Amino acid sequence: VSNAPAPVGAGAFETARIEDGEPAFGIDYGEEALPQETGDEAAISYTKGCYLGQEVVARVHYRGGVQRQPRGLRLAGELPAPGGELLCDGRPAGTLTSLADSPDLGPIGLALLHRRVGEPPATLALADGTPVEMVALPFTPTGVGG
Repeated sequence: VSNAPAPVGAGAFETARIEDGEPAFGIDYGEEALPQETGDEAAISYTKGCYLGQEVVARVHYRGGVQRQPRGLRLAGELPAPGGELLCDGRPAGTLTSLADSPDLGPIGLALLHRRVGEPPATLALADGTPVEMVALPFTPTGVGG
């Protein structure tokens, strides 16, 4: 009898990543994103010596923060396709990125949302008018972030 964990498929791994609220490079953000937009502020040093991009990173930190933040989404019904636009009060607020049908939480997703949306909880909409609930990360069964 082995104590090794059972292997899981890519779909289960992806669902667990989204449930944990972990944005992924190339999916939830790309090269154009500032490090502070990834949600992993602990990975950034503001005291380390010179490094490529240090001035921009420090300026954003000390002068007011980023325009986009990673947020969790609770969706109703069928999962929409990634890439769909999210609206807040009829204005573009972000794009659906990672999506999963969680066995514990139902349809969930991640997005980098404009800071004008505010703090969770908040109600957004897909372009077709379908409501989407923004929640804090990581996801919890009640919808309140951890």
